[in-house]
Amino acid sequence: MLHKKQPYFQEWQLATNTLAYNFAKKYFGIVQIPEWVSDEIGGVCCIADYFFDVNDMADFLRYEYTRKSMFEYYEYALKCHENKESPINIKAWRQLKK
Repeated sequence: MLHKKQPYFQEWQLATNTLAYNFAKKYFGIVQIPEWVSDEIGGVCCIADYFFDVNDMADFLRYEYTRKSMFEYYEYALKCHENKESPINIKAWRQLKK
């Protein structure tokens, strides 16, 4: 495997797993190794039967969402997807809720 021979891939994987780990700890109060769908680090992560892509996890942390507001957005985004609509992004949604 190419990525194991190149240290910048290992650094990226470590940083991405650390982000997912800290996300799970903050919003779910659990300490666990992230479960990446199809073992694709940096793709979609499953935490306690919820699914998050790495960009959403980073944005929830970046914009300092509370646990409650993170779950409110998650439910909002699910409803949008059920109705075949695109949800507004996490940053914009946070600003609308202020």
